Amino acid sequence: MVRSGIDGVFVVNTVAGPDKLAALAVLASDADVMVAVDDADNAARIAAAAREAGSIIGVLVELDTGMDRAGVDTTEEAVALAAKLVELEGVNLLGLTGYEGHCSLTPERELRHKREQKAMSFLVETAEALRSAGLPCPIVSAAGTATWEWTASFPGITESQAGSYVVMDNFHGAMVPEFEHAITVVTTVISRPPDRVIVDAGNKSMGAPALASIVGRDDLPNFRFDEEHGIFAAAREAGLRVGDVVELVPGYAPGTINPEAAVPERDHPLRETGGSRTESHRRPGHPIRAKTPTRMPDAVLDHASGLMRPGCRDVCGYRWRGRRPAVLVAVSSTG
Repeated sequence: MVRSGIDGVFVVNTVAGPDKLAALAVLASDADVMVAVDDADNAARIAAAAREAGSIIGVLVELDTGMDRAGVDTTEEAVALAAKLVELEGVNLLGLTGYEGHCSLTPERELRHKREQKAMSFLVETAEALRSAGLPCPIVSAAGTATWEWTASFPGITESQAGSYVVMDNFHGAMVPEFEHAITVVTTVISRPPDRVIVDAGNKSMGAPALASIVGRDDLPNFRFDEEHGIFAAAREAGLRVGDVVELVPGYAPGTINPEAAVPERDHPLRETGGSRTESHRRPGHPIRAKTPTRMPDAVLDHASGLMRPGCRDVCGYRWRGRRPAVLVAVSSTG
């Protein structure tokens, strides 16, 4: 991403291990790099790696807002960790992050919103506790694609770290249908029994294949995915023959893109194929086709400034240096 021209990168995860920390520190010499932390000892190792590389790494205390994953559990723990971070040479405490991913696992809209509001209240209250303790907290980062609108407008949130909206998938599309699907997996019909269409893209080729669908063929329900086979229910009169090429909307975009080194846009110099879509190199499976991805609605995101509203940034595709790169790699951030 940095080599492609993105000069501000937030690694929305905790990072550990000497090799990974060394790479992070070197990267911070060429861009503004931030990383989540929830452990004081590991934060000290991050700081040491930065000093060795002659760089400064921005750190955000990660708060578990309800997902039961990484992050400190309480406001008191967050304040205590932040107090230790400001004493470390090589890192710069920039605030808090608290991804409400558990809300994205809640398909019911009202319940999802209720859980999101509770999570953001906890995050913003913790940010205020840091400031009351005299600790810097200019950034409060959260949001996933399924909660982006609520979280972006929540008072006190300064950054949205939603990612999957850039290309979308069927998992997120069921909850937030306003974003266009901008990525498909290209596959070929390899068998055509009387009641099934079988393609050669299986569960090795995409994330959440049980949610995958054939573009333009909502009449063909997803029956099953095996390692090398995707199976859709289809009567003989439904058409499609052996050798036909079809495109699948993946069930989950991050797990589909992660195997790719890069997925270029149509006008990106990596590979030009004409038309409105391009294919990436994919070994040994199937090419991904990608259209220019959807941005946040103009009513929320000011493209010129990168502001979603006063003080709230969209961290997936914000601040470009030089030519706009292949945005799709940014989807591997958060939901």
